[in-house]
Amino acid sequence: MVWGGADFIGGITSRRLGSVLVVSLLSEAVAMVVAIAILLIVRPELPGADFLPFAVLAGLLEAIAIVSLYRGLSLGAMGVVSPITACSAIIPVAFGLALGESLSTAVALGIPLAFIGVVAVAWTPSETDDSGGQVSAGVGLAVIAAAGFGGFVVVIDEAVAQAGVVWSVAVARTTFVLVTGLAALLVRPSLRGASRFTVPLVALGLLELSAVTLIAAATAEGLLAVVGVLAALYPIITLLLARFVLDERLRASQRVGTVIAFVGVALIASAA
Repeated sequence: MVWGGADFIGGITSRRLGSVLVVSLLSEAVAMVVAIAILLIVRPELPGADFLPFAVLAGLLEAIAIVSLYRGLSLGAMGVVSPITACSAIIPVAFGLALGESLSTAVALGIPLAFIGVVAVAWTPSETDDSGGQVSAGVGLAVIAAAGFGGFVVVIDEAVAQAGVVWSVAVARTTFVLVTGLAALLVRPSLRGASRFTVPLVALGLLELSAVTLIAAATAEGLLAVVGVLAALYPIITLLLARFVLDERLRASQRVGTVIAFVGVALIASAA
């Protein structure tokens, strides 16, 4: 998922929570406007109100998760934050199995392989031993982000089952903006210099909307356990982009992790 864009956006945000809120609010405002425009164009059937609590909760959970992730990355503990956040897959997998989802042998083997590969790719050994409080803060924020992302996949699945993708995504995005907007009003961050990042913020918002929409659609078509694992593959995409766009070299563990993850994905896809 484009939650991997957080690695990129870490270069924009400072260590202040206000900057994280500005990035989240502005990028998601773009996503909300586009989501509402799609709703008005597609004009899906008006659903009952039963889906609203789930869609609102999905937006709230994602807002908490993304702000926590951006904040954790801005603290400089990326090697700790990324692999822990990738563990978000545990929640939809556990929830799906608890609901009685039946996994084929290929999927049962593919899920742990993909999960192990993601953690191996995301893990960045610390170059110093004096990070202290930053690493501690990163761990706490990463756990919150993982819980939020994992919970989002579970809750949006229920919203989509009741109201469809378009309505669920539009309500979730609106909730996200309202929550981060309220937080921004309380923190009162400065918007100075934000215009310099208009293009990246718009791009991030559009990518975020695309990712969320695809995940929502996937939950309607596939098993929750499978969708949760595949949605957690974002560190691999970030890594590959860094390699081919920024010419960053991959460590041996990352190359092995990428292969393991793709083997897991191939096993999952083979049973689709």
